[in-house]
Amino acid sequence: MPLAFLALALLLLVLLLLLTSLSTATSAQSGTLSGKVTIVGATQLRDGEVVITRAGDNETVALGNFTSASPEYSVVLPAGAYLAYASAPVYHATDRVPVTVVAGATAWLNFTIVRVEEVIGQVNSTGGGPVAGAVVQFRIGGSVRASATTDDGGSFRTTIDPGDYNVTVVKAGFKELETVAKVSPGQVLRLDLSVEPAPGDGDDDGGSPAFYTIILLFVVFVLFGSFYYVGLQSRRIRMAAAEAEARRRAAGSMCPGCGADLAPGATRCPRCGFVLQVRCSDCGRLVDLKDAAGGECPECGAMLK
Repeated sequence: MPLAFLALALLLLVLLLLLTSLSTATSAQSGTLSGKVTIVGATQLRDGEVVITRAGDNETVALGNFTSASPEYSVVLPAGAYLAYASAPVYHATDRVPVTVVAGATAWLNFTIVRVEEVIGQVNSTGGGPVAGAVVQFRIGGSVRASATTDDGGSFRTTIDPGDYNVTVVKAGFKELETVAKVSPGQVLRLDLSVEPAPGDGDDDGGSPAFYTIILLFVVFVLFGSFYYVGLQSRRIRMAAAEAEARRRAAGSMCPGCGADLAPGATRCPRCGFVLQVRCSDCGRLVDLKDAAGGECPECGAMLK
C-alpha cells in the first residue's frame, strides 16, 4: 500500500511538471497587444472593440473590448503579423493598422475613434406648430452634401460630414429660410429652425374665399354678356331684314338689288336680274309683279299693297 501511494504521488508530480513545461513553452511563443482608444463624441460608448485579424487572410483572431469608462485594451496573441482596427456602433471604424507581435513582448497600438456626425432638428412655423414635409438641405460651395425631410411632427435627422454649411429650408406656402451651421468631428448638432408663412398664402394652399368669389362673378359676367350680345345681334339682323323689305317696297322704279333705273312696268332688272316681288300681307307669299294680275295674290286672292 505505501508503495502504491508513492507511485501515484510520483506520477502526479511528473504530470504537473509536464503541464508547467507546456505552459512555459506556449507563453514563450506568445506576446501581448495593448493600447488605449481615444473616443471623440458626446455619446457614452459601452461596447467598443479592437478587432485583430491575420495580415494574410483578414481572419479575425481576437477582440479587445473597451468602453468610455475603460478605454484601455489588452490581448494575448501568438507571435506574428496582424492588422488591427477599432470599431463601435454609431462610430466611424478606424483604418486597419499593421502590427507585429513578438513572443514574450508587448506591442503598443493606440486608436482614435470618432462618433458618426449627425444633425438632429425641428422645423416650426413662426406662427406656431410643426411644419411637415419641409426639405432641409446642407450645402458647401453650392453642392448639396446632405438633406432631410421633416416628418409629421416637423422633426428631421441626417448624418453629415464635418464642415461649415449653408442651410436652406424649402416648403410650399413658406418663405425660404437660409442660415449657416458648423459641424465638428464627432458632433451631434441640434438645429431648431423657424420658417415664416409666405404673404397671402393660407395653411390650406387652396386660395381664399374672396378669390373664389371674384372668379364666380367673372364667369357670371361673361355668360350674361354673351347672351346679351347674341340677343342684340339677332335683333339687328331682324331689323336689317325689315328695312331691306321696306326699301324694296318703296323702291318704285329703282332696282332694290343694284339701284339701276327700271323702265315702267318692268318686272326684272336688266342689270342684275332682280325680280321685282311683293309679299302678300295675308299669306306671306312673295309674288312677282307680273303674276299679280289685277293686284291680287294668286295664292289667297288678297289685294297686294
